[in-house]
Amino acid sequence: MNGTIVPESKEAPKRLRRITIKEATRIQSFPDDYVFCGNKGVIYTQIGNAVPCKMAEAVARAVVTYLEKEMI
Repeated sequence: MNGTIVPESKEAPKRLRRITIKEATRIQSFPDDYVFCGNKGVIYTQIGNAVPCKMAEAVARAVVTYLEKEMI
Protein backbone atom coordinates (compact mmCIF):
# COMPACT_ATOMS: atom_id res chain seq x y z
CA MET A 1 0.00 0.00 0.00
CA ASN A 2 1.23 3.50 -0.77
CA GLY A 3 0.13 5.16 2.46
CA THR A 4 -3.45 5.80 1.42
CA ILE A 5 -6.26 4.87 3.74
CA VAL A 6 -9.24 3.15 2.25
CA PRO A 7 -12.48 3.87 4.14
CA GLU A 8 -14.25 0.76 5.25
CA SER A 9 -17.78 0.48 6.63
CA LYS A 10 -18.75 -2.38 8.86
CA GLU A 11 -21.86 -3.04 10.88
CA ALA A 12 -21.60 -2.00 14.53
CA PRO A 13 -21.84 -4.76 17.11
CA LYS A 14 -25.41 -5.46 18.23
CA ARG A 15 -24.60 -4.49 21.81
CA LEU A 16 -21.99 -1.89 22.69
CA ARG A 17 -20.76 -1.50 26.23
CA ARG A 18 -20.17 1.80 27.96
CA ILE A 19 -16.50 2.53 28.61
CA THR A 20 -15.51 2.32 32.25
CA ILE A 21 -14.54 5.32 34.34
CA LYS A 22 -10.96 4.03 34.37
CA GLU A 23 -10.93 3.78 30.56
CA ALA A 24 -12.38 7.28 30.24
CA THR A 25 -9.75 8.74 32.60
CA ARG A 26 -6.98 7.06 30.61
CA ILE A 27 -8.35 8.45 27.33
CA GLN A 28 -8.38 11.95 28.87
CA SER A 29 -4.85 11.36 30.27
CA PHE A 30 -5.77 11.88 33.92
CA PRO A 31 -3.21 10.49 36.39
CA ASP A 32 -4.19 7.07 37.79
CA ASP A 33 -4.44 8.49 41.31
CA TYR A 34 -6.74 11.41 40.39
CA VAL A 35 -9.82 11.47 42.63
CA PHE A 36 -13.25 12.43 41.29
CA CYS A 37 -16.22 13.29 43.51
CA GLY A 38 -19.87 12.43 42.95
CA ASN A 39 -21.89 9.56 41.59
CA LYS A 40 -20.99 7.71 38.38
CA GLY A 41 -23.05 10.02 36.18
CA VAL A 42 -21.40 13.12 37.62
CA ILE A 43 -17.95 11.57 37.25
CA TYR A 44 -18.58 10.66 33.60
CA THR A 45 -19.70 14.27 33.01
CA GLN A 46 -16.57 15.66 34.69
CA ILE A 47 -14.33 13.44 32.59
CA GLY A 48 -16.23 14.14 29.37
CA ASN A 49 -16.15 17.91 29.88
CA ALA A 50 -12.46 17.98 30.77
CA VAL A 51 -9.67 19.14 28.52
CA PRO A 52 -7.23 16.21 28.25
CA CYS A 53 -4.46 16.80 30.79
CA LYS A 54 -1.59 16.12 28.38
CA MET A 55 -3.07 18.47 25.80
CA ALA A 56 -3.47 21.26 28.37
CA GLU A 57 0.14 20.72 29.42
CA ALA A 58 1.34 20.94 25.81
CA VAL A 59 -0.59 24.16 25.20
CA ALA A 60 0.71 25.69 28.44
CA ARG A 61 4.30 24.81 27.53
CA ALA A 62 3.87 26.37 24.08
CA VAL A 63 2.48 29.56 25.63
CA VAL A 64 5.37 29.77 28.10
CA THR A 65 7.90 29.25 25.30
CA TYR A 66 6.23 31.93 23.19
CA LEU A 67 6.11 34.40 26.08
CA GLU A 68 9.74 33.76 26.98
CA LYS A 69 10.78 34.55 23.39
CA GLU A 70 8.65 37.71 23.33
CA MET A 71 10.13 38.99 26.62
CA ILE A 72 13.69 39.04 25.22
